Amino acid sequence: MTTLRATQTSFVAGELDPRLIGRTDLGAYGHGAAKLTNVLVTVGGSLRRRPGLAHVTAAPGPGRLVLTGLASGAQRLFLLTDRRALVYDDEVLIADVPAPWTGQHLPDLNATAYHGNLFVCHPALPPQQVVQQLHGYWAVLPWLFASAPGDDTDRDVRHQPYAKYADEDATLQAFPDASGNGVWVFQSDRPVFDPGHAGTRLRFKNLEVAITSVAADRTIVFGIPQQTIADGHRTYRWEEQAFSPVAGYPAAATVFRERLVVGGVPRQPNRLWMSRVGRLFDFDTGTGLDDEAIGIRLGDDRSHAIRSFGAGRELEVFTARAEWTVDGAPLSPASVSTTRQTGVGSFTRRYVPVVDVDGASVFVSAPGDSLVEYHFAGTTQAYQAADLTLRARHLLREPVDLAFDLHRRLLLVARADGRIAAATLDRNADVVAWSELTTAGHVHAVAAADGKTYVLVDRLGSVRLERLDDALFVDAGRTLVAASPTASWTGLSHLEGANAEVVADGLPVGALTVLGGSITTPAPATRIDLGLAYSHVVEPLPVVVDQRRKATRFRPIKVVFELNETRALDVDVGEGLLPVPLDGEPAAAFSGPKPVMARGWRQRGNGPAWRIETSRPLPFELLSVTSDVKVTR
Repeated sequence: MTTLRATQTSFVAGELDPRLIGRTDLGAYGHGAAKLTNVLVTVGGSLRRRPGLAHVTAAPGPGRLVLTGLASGAQRLFLLTDRRALVYDDEVLIADVPAPWTGQHLPDLNATAYHGNLFVCHPALPPQQVVQQLHGYWAVLPWLFASAPGDDTDRDVRHQPYAKYADEDATLQAFPDASGNGVWVFQSDRPVFDPGHAGTRLRFKNLEVAITSVAADRTIVFGIPQQTIADGHRTYRWEEQAFSPVAGYPAAATVFRERLVVGGVPRQPNRLWMSRVGRLFDFDTGTGLDDEAIGIRLGDDRSHAIRSFGAGRELEVFTARAEWTVDGAPLSPASVSTTRQTGVGSFTRRYVPVVDVDGASVFVSAPGDSLVEYHFAGTTQAYQAADLTLRARHLLREPVDLAFDLHRRLLLVARADGRIAAATLDRNADVVAWSELTTAGHVHAVAAADGKTYVLVDRLGSVRLERLDDALFVDAGRTLVAASPTASWTGLSHLEGANAEVVADGLPVGALTVLGGSITTPAPATRIDLGLAYSHVVEPLPVVVDQRRKATRFRPIKVVFELNETRALDVDVGEGLLPVPLDGEPAAAFSGPKPVMARGWRQRGNGPAWRIETSRPLPFELLSVTSDVKVTR
């Protein structure tokens, strides 16, 4: 029988995948945990109870969140939900406008903010923009491409993207229709047209034609030339409107070097288009001058379907099969080039955004079971793809949304089960530490920017917008302040019927039921924090003997928890979960070592040496743990 003293000085490895429990040889084993729920690992290695979620406002339903900063310093939040787009400036609703997408479109809705407006794409919908018009009015509008006058005053030439989706050797000839009225006949040598082409446009020898109807045999369309056709002889040089009911619509968009970049059209998913410089809706390729529009394909393999874009030192393109870069010196029609960099591939079962983390792009891999950091490495002068979930793959299940909180160094992955996988990231400190965040509800979406993080969560029968708040330790929380002590508090309709945990003037008073949007505290107070309770849990990894072998039978003697600014500690060291008295005043935080005596022999597999689980809405930070344990070899 041997007495061991083991000290865990940090938790920078985070919660480890259960499949790594046997890997006691890993350096991460000494800095990891078996379970971390509702705690966040700090860059320094300590564990803190996660911030609570402050109630912001009710929401019309599940949707997508996009958060962006404005030049004024304000934050603009877009909520895209079933048939609606809502716009908030600093949490104040400034617009609620109708939109063409439905709840069925939301999983694949791709949205990117630019100069306070929003570009929205979906492969089954014409691309839209959520835009502020004159006099402050907002609207959701289809993209309006630049145009120029045609040969007659009632005709125009639209500078939209074009592509030849038919076989390269498919030809087209043109001749005036016998009926007159300016209508021409355009006949192909094969059935390349569809009834959906009616109302779209094609280009015949670089001359634009508005299609009016399609013949039944699908080899002929009728249209009105917007420019004079002098030569109608058969040619290979023809294209059709790139975005249409027949070809589909772009799956992704971004703005890179003052060009609007779009791609992922279902008919040619590996192709992208770039607008003219400084003219986002002008895709006129002109004569190939440096500032004119660009169209390019990522090789000949259509399986490289474009899923999203990233903007680093070069334009990054994320496809279903690989990661590419697009660049040129300068980026122009004559010099543009594409390079396949890595071969991970992106998630395709739904759209999950790519997020920027210190200049690297983080995305969900094609199988959906890992997060990948894609960045240019100066040491190798090449792009690299590193797996951020190598030690905690069990936490990444069915991702639905992704955000990075730079202020907290926190990567948040919303999952289909309504929980969040969270990782503290700091490349300079070599920290990738995962934990799991739960709440009394179902999280649908996350968004973060400029030190603020929002979640869209379904709880208590409704969907609401909430924000991470470091001063709260409850969810759906509110802080109410009175000028003089009072016991009656109102304005709590969002918690109607719920048992809300209450902290009055810094002291917890337990759960009170909200009725009629109000509560009455046992004693008057000048400030209360209240909301829904959540528990944080910390469980260590199994006890290890000789730095390799796990103990099969052990008895904890004493566990010393080194705490910082902590006001609640509940620990199970073999006799059930019990509160540990902390020194000082009830409303004061405790810092320092707190020893807890333990007893009882344990068999490996019947529980950890100790376990922390606390639901009290008070601060908690664990710096290190020292355990004295008797083991049998």
